[in-house]
Amino acid sequence: MTTETFVDTSGYFSLVNRNDHLHAVARSIAASLVKGATRLVTTDYVIDETITLLQSRNLGYVARPWLDQLFSNDSIEIVWMNAERFKQVRSFFAKHADKDWSFTDCFSFCVMHERQIGQALASDHHFQQAGFSTLLGV
Repeated sequence: MTTETFVDTSGYFSLVNRNDHLHAVARSIAASLVKGATRLVTTDYVIDETITLLQSRNLGYVARPWLDQLFSNDSIEIVWMNAERFKQVRSFFAKHADKDWSFTDCFSFCVMHERQIGQALASDHHFQQAGFSTLLGV
């Protein structure tokens, strides 16, 4: 059985933004995970959110090379939204209306529950609220 770690927008942002205070830590952890044959799992929503964040922080020039690297990396698996998943995530989102989790967060949490992934390369405290560990702290 392959070990899996989820990668969130906050993890990708730290990986690609050399000025991020967690950049060196994120790169070290990611390299260690891949070296240890850990599969990195993400979603198309996280990819979209990451590109949007990069654009909004004037780092859009980083998006294209990052996408090229992402789609050529055999260690990364992308889970895609479809109609059935959307229905599941919508239900999860409604069930947790007391939280300020985004729909993208809820999609991530559903994937993590489904695949029994307990940790995320993330610094987003919502992952800890949802019962997961974050490798980049909070």
